[in-house]
Amino acid sequence: MGLRPVVVLGLPKCGTTSLNDAFVAAGLRSVHWALDVGKNSKNDKQLREWGTGSEERLVGRLIQSAVMQNKPPFSLLPQVDAFAEINGLYWADRKKESVRAFFPQVQYLQHLLQAYPDAHFILNVRDHGAWARSVSQHNDMQRRLTLAELPNLPRGSGSAEELMAWAEWHHQRVIKFATYSQVRFLRFDIDVHGAAELSAFLGREMKWPHSNATKR
Repeated sequence: MGLRPVVVLGLPKCGTTSLNDAFVAAGLRSVHWALDVGKNSKNDKQLREWGTGSEERLVGRLIQSAVMQNKPPFSLLPQVDAFAEINGLYWADRKKESVRAFFPQVQYLQHLLQAYPDAHFILNVRDHGAWARSVSQHNDMQRRLTLAELPNLPRGSGSAEELMAWAEWHHQRVIKFATYSQVRFLRFDIDVHGAAELSAFLGREMKWPHSNATKR
């Protein structure tokens, strides 16, 4: 990993696929939620659903393992230039009554900022209402978040209003800590900003592809 990795700190369904595509198109080695995504669709589905292979592939779980071992957050991951999405959550039981959730951008925000002071941190955001609707329409993501246990989103919380409040809390917290840490930081509104903002921030020509626009 170079001295200045690009780290996306936003929540899922906020343009992470588009950001990943933009990074790859610009020649960056980018990871999007898990290692080797796209090589085997069956394995990807099993990982998303049940966490199969998560200890070796899921970015969020590998970050947690590193932090628990008092290592830098990305130390168990391969050398890449960008992390387009670092969270993951999967069912912990076949009855789908409990969830294992890994959201390093929430759980280990300060670890990330402190361990990589030269990184480029991007907070990808969108209208909270549109984001909550996207979550509710994306498979069972809303139910997973409701049954997970995350900072400021306790198990049982997952209504549209609760999710919007959680997103606002997360965004304000990231802005606060990023400002305090004086890291390179960009608040990137996926519906307002685009190639110009990414290019200026990263110091290279970027494109904004709007990938997966109907689902992101």
